[in-house]
Amino acid sequence: MSVIFPWHPIFSIIFSQLEQEPNSFLILVIKNLLSKRLCVNKGNAILCLSILLFLFLLQVSLAQNRTVDSLKAVLDTATDQRNRITTLQELSLKTVDSNPKESYQYSLQALQLAKEFGDSKLIGNSYADLAYTYYAIENLDSFRIIQEQAISYFEANNMPQELPTVYRNMAK
Repeated sequence: MSVIFPWHPIFSIIFSQLEQEPNSFLILVIKNLLSKRLCVNKGNAILCLSILLFLFLLQVSLAQNRTVDSLKAVLDTATDQRNRITTLQELSLKTVDSNPKESYQYSLQALQLAKEFGDSKLIGNSYADLAYTYYAIENLDSFRIIQEQAISYFEANNMPQELPTVYRNMAK
C-alpha cells in the first residue's frame, strides 16, 4: 500500500518505513486514520502527525524494553564467561539513557568479570562503558578518570583500533 501525502512528505517516509511490519499496531492505526480520511486535509495534519509521533515513540520504547528483557534472559542463562560479560556490556549500553544507575551496575559488573576473565578487549571496553555511564549520571570527574583508564588500557595492550570510540566520548 503506497500512500502519497503531497502536503506533508514526512507521512510518506514514516509510512514506507513502518510498512515493513504490516501487523504492527502503528500500521493498523495509520491505516485506520487513512481509511477514515482523517489525515487528508491540512487542518488535521498536526493532530495526525502528533498521534503518529507518539505511537512511533511508544513502539520504539516497547522494542527497547523487549531488547533489555531479552538480554536479561540471556544473562540469567549464560554459562560462558565471555557471553556474560558482553551481555552485561550490552545491557549497560541499552539502559544508559533510560536508567543510568542500572546501567552503571551492569558496566561495573562487566568490568569486574572482564578483569577476572583476563580478556584485554573486554576489560578496555568495560572501562569505556563504565566511563559512559558516569557521563550519563553527570559525574564528569569520574567520567574523565575512567575514560583515561580506558585509553591507557587500550594503548598499553596495543589496541589502537579501539581508541576512536573512547576519544569520541571524551569530546562530549
